Amino acid sequence: MNELFKGDNLTSITLNNITVSFPNTNTKAVDDVSLTFTQGEFICILGKSGAGKSTLIRCINGLQRPTNGEVIINDVQINALSEEHLRFVRKHIGMIFQHFHLLPRLSVLTNVLTGAFGRRPAWKNLLGVFQQDELKAAKDAIDSVELTPQTNNRVDRLSGGQKQRVGIARALLQQPKIFLGDEPVASLDPSTSNVIFTLLKQIHEREHLITVINVHDVTLAKRYATRIIGLREGKVVFDGKPEQFTEQTFETIYGKQGGSINE
Repeated sequence: MNELFKGDNLTSITLNNITVSFPNTNTKAVDDVSLTFTQGEFICILGKSGAGKSTLIRCINGLQRPTNGEVIINDVQINALSEEHLRFVRKHIGMIFQHFHLLPRLSVLTNVLTGAFGRRPAWKNLLGVFQQDELKAAKDAIDSVELTPQTNNRVDRLSGGQKQRVGIARALLQQPKIFLGDEPVASLDPSTSNVIFTLLKQIHEREHLITVINVHDVTLAKRYATRIIGLREGKVVFDGKPEQFTEQTFETIYGKQGGSINE
């Protein structure tokens, strides 16, 4: 396991015939999905609510075990790993969420430092003991998302866009090889959403990551993604470049009543 993300080998994610079924029903959240993602790709996943976007993301980081199929990261089948080994894999997967998942009464710095918890002994985490290099790394991450003036402010005093920047900085402290986002801008206004996506794209290119983000906004996906995946009822119905995404593609993903690509 220690060699999983080491060396000069390019990071890759392969999903082989992934199916996730809801318990005691015939409903499939994800239905026989096979995809391969490679280092340097910035992938946006589109689809209506309930299309399986979040479930697919959760399969990649091992939070959801598929009913059938394989999730392979760098030749390791992670859905066959123990929880202990899965925790090791997740150390290298940065995750940002729609609802931030921050500690509201604590400072920006403390929240960002929690991104290092997976690499530290539990007793240090409980006592809040941090070394100077860890503090510097956290402050560098905060600076990279342009929040340095807010470093010692409580998170509950920040705007929604600032809170999402804290979430990104926390994920950065993991030194991830893979960046996942589950609707990270769904609760933000369009202007702030563009700012956050610009920041994510800059980090993605600087760190040469695999980035996979669920998004509800087709315009954002077409503007920032290098590749778009369209899901409908758990199945992949589109896989292509932004310039290949047409009105017909929009209708295939969202249906005839789903609006327009230009809305």
